[in-house]
Amino acid sequence: MPEDIAEVITENPEVLVVGTGASGLMKVLPEVQEAAQAQRIKLIVGTTDKACNTYNQLCRSQRAMAALHITC
Repeated sequence: MPEDIAEVITENPEVLVVGTGASGLMKVLPEVQEAAQAQRIKLIVGTTDKACNTYNQLCRSQRAMAALHITC
């Protein structure tokens, strides 16, 4: 699992929002999905613009974190 995502998982958020780039080319690794499921972290995946909007809405009412891919 990528080190940056492992750090997020250890923070144990209620929700992890993942931005997959402007065109959605980045894929979430299966081990990230498995780790989130094991920790009962809701995983939301979408293009980075949608992920930003989702995070901004959720962070007001839930312990949410975002991992955003911004290069493609």
